[in-house]
Amino acid sequence: MSGSARMIVALCVLGLVMGFAVMGCKRAETPAAGGTQPPAGKEGATETPKATTEAPKEAPKPAEPEKPMKPGAPELAIIHKCAAAPKLDGDLSDPCWKNAELKGLWADVSSGKAADPQSKVFMCYDSQNLYVAFLNPEPKMDKIVAAVTDRDGTVYSDDSDEVFLDPSAGKHGYYHIIVNTKEVLYDARGKDAEAFNGTEKVAVKMMDKAWAVEMSIPLKDIGVDYAIKGETWAANFCRNRQTEGTSQPFGWSDTGESFHNPAQFGKIKFE
Repeated sequence: MSGSARMIVALCVLGLVMGFAVMGCKRAETPAAGGTQPPAGKEGATETPKATTEAPKEAPKPAEPEKPMKPGAPELAIIHKCAAAPKLDGDLSDPCWKNAELKGLWADVSSGKAADPQSKVFMCYDSQNLYVAFLNPEPKMDKIVAAVTDRDGTVYSDDSDEVFLDPSAGKHGYYHIIVNTKEVLYDARGKDAEAFNGTEKVAVKMMDKAWAVEMSIPLKDIGVDYAIKGETWAANFCRNRQTEGTSQPFGWSDTGESFHNPAQFGKIKFE
């Protein structure tokens, strides 16, 4: 190859190399496919979203129940036979009461809430009688209401304790006994005071911050002339508290708006 020919070839190669170099620079200036390159300057800058100041919307509140939730009915209470009958003097130190408390959360039946203060009820028996005792805490002993003095009067309108007993467990009706702090009695068959007049005996003891009741109920008075060991009855135990200026009806079993609701009585079993 002559010298002039080699010169022409070298110039061609140099031209190709410079052409490829220029194309590479152009490609570097072009954005990648699918990418976005914001224009230079303030007008082309990407704006940052503004933070919202609106509070999140609250979820709708569920509708309030028409009546508060109830503490619930007590569990089956076991009633034990006592070795010796209590002395009826309102003093609950007798041995028979030691393990005789009927457990359960007392309810204010007008509201369905837990009663405040909480009373206690105790029960035992022998071959002749049922024995029932109440212990009623009371921070306002000076406000105790005890206006009724007549047997079978409106004793429930005083500060008082009530006993409901249904030996038939819902088949034949129940007996109802009330006593106030003056030891005045009311007794009835269901709501009929003329249908039942028993021979119950009661004693009440007034203390600094409480009052207590002891009561004996002859089994024969409530139509029971058989051994009750193993029997299950329906029963309830209640308190009318008047010291707040308005009646507060408390029950061992929450019977709803009235104590006279035998379908909601608790259950007791004699052993």
